[in-house]
Amino acid sequence: MTRISPIKAFINTPISQLCCVVTLAVPFATSLMDIKYLFLLSYTPAIAQWHQYWRFATFQTAFTQESDVLLGVLLWYNFKVLERLYGSHKYLTVIFLAFVWNAVLVAALFFLNQILVQFTGWSWFNTVASGPLAILFSLLAIYYSKVPVSYLFEVQLTPQDNPSHVPKKLLLSDKSFVYVLTLQMFVNNGWHSMVPCLVGLVTGCAIVNDFLPGQNRWRIPLRAVSVPEALTEPEEEEEEDAAEPVRPLTTQLLNTFRA
Repeated sequence: MTRISPIKAFINTPISQLCCVVTLAVPFATSLMDIKYLFLLSYTPAIAQWHQYWRFATFQTAFTQESDVLLGVLLWYNFKVLERLYGSHKYLTVIFLAFVWNAVLVAALFFLNQILVQFTGWSWFNTVASGPLAILFSLLAIYYSKVPVSYLFEVQLTPQDNPSHVPKKLLLSDKSFVYVLTLQMFVNNGWHSMVPCLVGLVTGCAIVNDFLPGQNRWRIPLRAVSVPEALTEPEEEEEEDAAEPVRPLTTQLLNTFRA
């Protein structure tokens, strides 16, 4: 399995850094300008009556709740390991494809829901939560499949005072913290957040299994984004550096006289 070294801050992960900044800045700007309503998506009246189909794109660009903003930034920060795994260019392409296909699937669910309403009179949902929830859950599916566990640890659930009782322990890993954050985001807005999160998981599973149209044949043009070539394969560079350790100064001097 692929070995992924720890990443300090945002070193060699410009896309992850950009996503964190945008996740913080856009909700702040929309709150100051009082335009949060532009990022809300509901079938009635926005789609059915006003025909504002552009909302299928804008609803993924900004959170409207402070708790979602915090969870989103933490998840973007933890998913930076995927940028290290894919390279910045491919990682940005994966995010863009997830953005597009999540919007398509959410739109399809809205229209299927309206067909169900016509036949049964019962509606599943009319509104979905704003923000890149679907994109983050697409990345969660990739994170679960591609990123190996670095370490395991146990959490003691019962006291060890009585030796006759077998202590109960909970086995966790370094990835458990990410799963706790995603679980909180999944239930944070009730059914409104569950729908885009489930759509994102479907898209992420399609990416993992190479089922998503366009993921293997298309990349975002380099002219459209400034990503240095040195960041496309950062893992190989680190492995080459690690294979050649730095020699102490005394050893270098001795080797010079020996030569």
